[in-house]
Amino acid sequence: MSSHYIRMLFIAIISACISFFISEDIQAQPKDPMTGIQLSTVDFEPPENMAHQAYLGVSRQNPGDKTFDINDINADVVLVEIFSMYCPHCQKDAPNMNAFFNLIQKNELYRDRIKLIGIGVGNSAFEVDFFRKTYNIEFPLFPDPDFKIHKLLGGVRTPYFIGIKRLKNGSQTVDSSQKADSSQKVDSSQTVSDNSLKVFLSESGGERQPEVFLQQIIKQADLQ
Repeated sequence: MSSHYIRMLFIAIISACISFFISEDIQAQPKDPMTGIQLSTVDFEPPENMAHQAYLGVSRQNPGDKTFDINDINADVVLVEIFSMYCPHCQKDAPNMNAFFNLIQKNELYRDRIKLIGIGVGNSAFEVDFFRKTYNIEFPLFPDPDFKIHKLLGGVRTPYFIGIKRLKNGSQTVDSSQKADSSQKVDSSQTVSDNSLKVFLSESGGERQPEVFLQQIIKQADLQ
């Protein structure tokens, strides 16, 4: 058997192994959540930071105010960034997200209509606080140490963005032709009466221009 044949056989075996593992990795990747997913069932503890409480329109002052959900946030639109302290892309994109937050805050037309929060998947309160201080994050961040929210979102990779809009009629319209379980078809005009939130954006994150991203949010949420 010639050395050339042995070399070609070795390359073929290596290529087959690589293809196998890539295929397995792709199959193991979680599916992106479909629009219409219900996030208002997830409870958060109100932030201790008074400025963040005022920003979200929530409070820790009353004994009964132990938790709140996204539906309680005082805004037409809530943009949720799914991040992790250990995610290099999240770390790299932190300055852009700060710029995006400040861009919204300086816009008189949308600063009270669009609110931004971050959820640290698999991160403890200490880790989220470390991320906040390291990258000077100005918007509220919440820990998700037990992956509760992460599982609800289908185990998406970080960073990831979920855009949520409050519907004035108190109902939720499913925009997608599918539910989170892609095997279940639904009518695109279906209304869910137990939720007043509509998911209008569901996509992977990464570096993006704050001005362009804001215009995308405004357009997709139909805030114009």
